[in-house]
Amino acid sequence: MRICSDLLAISSTIPGHDFLADQRDRLQIELTSYANALQNMIPSQAAEYWDGLGKKTDALLTRILATQRAAQAIRMAEEFPADWPFVVLGGPPITDIRFERGQPFPSAFKAIDRLQITACRGEYEPATFVLYALENRDAVKIKASDLMGADDQIPASAVNLHVIKYWYQAGEWGKPDGMGTSQEIGVLVPELLLKNDGLVMVDHEQKRNFVRTEEGLIDITNPAREFNAKGRPLVPNPSLMYFSPRDTPDLQAFDVHKDQIKQIFITVHVPVDTKAGIYRGDIEVHVPASGSLILPLTVEVLPFDLVQAPIDYSIYTRGYIVDGDPSVPCIADDKTEAQYRIEMAGLFAHGIINPMVSDVSFEKFVRAMQIRQEVGMPKGHIYHQGIRIPRDELDNEDSFRRFKQKIPRFVKWAQDNGYKDYYLYGIDEADPLLPQQRRWMQAAHEAGAKVFVSVEDDAGFFDVAGDILDLPIMSGPVQPDIAKRVQANGHRLGIYAFPQVNWDKPEIYRRNYGMRLWQAGYDVEMTYAYQHSFGHIWNDFD
Repeated sequence: MRICSDLLAISSTIPGHDFLADQRDRLQIELTSYANALQNMIPSQAAEYWDGLGKKTDALLTRILATQRAAQAIRMAEEFPADWPFVVLGGPPITDIRFERGQPFPSAFKAIDRLQITACRGEYEPATFVLYALENRDAVKIKASDLMGADDQIPASAVNLHVIKYWYQAGEWGKPDGMGTSQEIGVLVPELLLKNDGLVMVDHEQKRNFVRTEEGLIDITNPAREFNAKGRPLVPNPSLMYFSPRDTPDLQAFDVHKDQIKQIFITVHVPVDTKAGIYRGDIEVHVPASGSLILPLTVEVLPFDLVQAPIDYSIYTRGYIVDGDPSVPCIADDKTEAQYRIEMAGLFAHGIINPMVSDVSFEKFVRAMQIRQEVGMPKGHIYHQGIRIPRDELDNEDSFRRFKQKIPRFVKWAQDNGYKDYYLYGIDEADPLLPQQRRWMQAAHEAGAKVFVSVEDDAGFFDVAGDILDLPIMSGPVQPDIAKRVQANGHRLGIYAFPQVNWDKPEIYRRNYGMRLWQAGYDVEMTYAYQHSFGHIWNDFD
């Protein structure tokens, strides 16, 4: 009963006190009921009581956690002006920590009344804040002002605002075989960044996600397998065949229900010509009929520039440019030029400066490279899987001849356009076939190309192809001694699967592919994959 006693001490003048008192009274009733059930249980009937008592225990725990959460929020409310429509929390923007429905707030998030960012010129630097509603708040609007310095400014357009959408996904490894519905395996994760929070509607009772379209709500948690692993239809007229959702360009108004949160993600892109100094502006959160709250935003621009990262940040990509519109609008492989441009710009803005190129034809390869240049990607090495050593034709002389004939055109284009080395792809994850690939690798070298390919983490590649494989992409964890051995041969070492991209844990990726990779002396980051449909790309449960 101690928690109930603690709640009595909260002042009745605090906004939300009545709500908390109701929570306290419910908890006291349930605690009394639980104690009576235990006291009245007859030992000979323990088995019959067990199921009912288990349900009571679950309900009681839920109530305790909800009451703790409400108490947290109301105590935090004491720190804000009485007319603020929300309790505001701040914490680390890149984190594996999640807000759980009905549970106390994470300890890493505290009450805040301002936001601060430190960045260098050209950097994209994030921040986040969380709005908690003590009562329903509808049509909430958020906007950023210009950030003013002593003799320069950062425009409001450089302050990018998104809602972090919590929705149901199938867990870190996707849907296991034999399990069908989102109710069985759905995990609520903060994965989606939206301008229009209303684009995706989440049903927490059924653990289902719906997307709003002109035709109405579309269920994107249907477990029926209508698409294959490459995202192509398995059945006639699949339900998501022409599904192609569109977010809005600007942040839209949204609702926050009582005892719920809405998390906002801020990305400030400091222009490359910004003068060093302190820049100040505001984030305004406006609620009709309830007024506004103002969060001062301060950005410190440091008086030095960051050098290029020593690691070549790449990623496996499957997308290639097609003529016309793809038969399935949302798919990992087929891309219109407009889609390809948006995706390359997004990768570049997130630090992926040199993603793999997948286009097979020379003309499409050139167009893809031109688009990458246009979005600002630097001219580094080219990692091209459009030319590959063929797994099933290693002993076919005609295939070997065609392979050698294709390479020079791509190599010449890379050289003529100021790129570094041109790499083609070996046989994926096929260490036992490395001896048979040696003559193909030698042919690539004779044509002016280099070879990259994924290999196993036991470093067995080194004994059979360490002298000729230019860029092995070895699965994690990091092995600094192997990096040194590879580099001693004049080659480079890359990494993937440290982990693959299926985990919804951004902090792990930042640590593993950042400091740990740099400390281990690796040359290239290239995990799998930017996209891979595995059914329909919007449905994590099929």
